[in-house]
Amino acid sequence: MLFKKPTFHGDEPASAALTEGAELEALVADRLASIGSIDASDLTVVLDRGTIILTGTMATQGEIDRTIDAVTTMPGVSTIDARISLRDQQ
Repeated sequence: MLFKKPTFHGDEPASAALTEGAELEALVADRLASIGSIDASDLTVVLDRGTIILTGTMATQGEIDRTIDAVTTMPGVSTIDARISLRDQQ
């Protein structure tokens, strides 16, 4: 039995690119969840046209800075758009 690579008019299906993007999003989210010095529970990670977009709130500017540093050094991440604001301290 012969299996050929799935193509559509010679191009790979669009879902292949989506899978890679979803995988990078998951890797970034897992990395942030494993860093003990930050609380990333209110962050959302989205990959949009090659840019990792981080949205949500964090308790301190130091946490935001450590988060950005951690994501910047990850393989596959070239651009970050950090839309993280400081959480209200009430």
